[in-house]
Amino acid sequence: AKILVTGPNFGCGSSREHAVWGLEKRGIKCIIGSSFAGIFFDNCANNGVLAIVLPKETVSALIQELQNAESKRVTVDLEAQTVTTPSGATLHFEIEPSRKEKLLQGLDPVALTLKSEEKIKNFEEDYFKKYPWLA
Repeated sequence: AKILVTGPNFGCGSSREHAVWGLEKRGIKCIIGSSFAGIFFDNCANNGVLAIVLPKETVSALIQELQNAESKRVTVDLEAQTVTTPSGATLHFEIEPSRKEKLLQGLDPVALTLKSEEKIKNFEEDYFKKYPWLA
């Protein structure tokens, strides 16, 4: 499985990236739940794992459907921001545009910073011209 459907407050107590790394090493690409611990939620995005928040009732219904369905296939479309259940129902989810873009482009915080490398270099040059004693 590449998608994990969880209970509420998933990731609570997992403030280090190791929790997300462990899930990612097991092949998990997406976690669907009604709520996530804040640091865990951010660590997911920073390490390429999509964490989707849906209403508690919706997640409970999805878990129930997965338990009873012959097919356990759930499909996630990040661009369209949809989850398709085994029965074919389509669920819409919200995601911050910047988080979505980072995930679609496969950018971690370092790669995102490096996209501004030229601007950073120009700033440093100007800054050290103003304050040469800092160089």
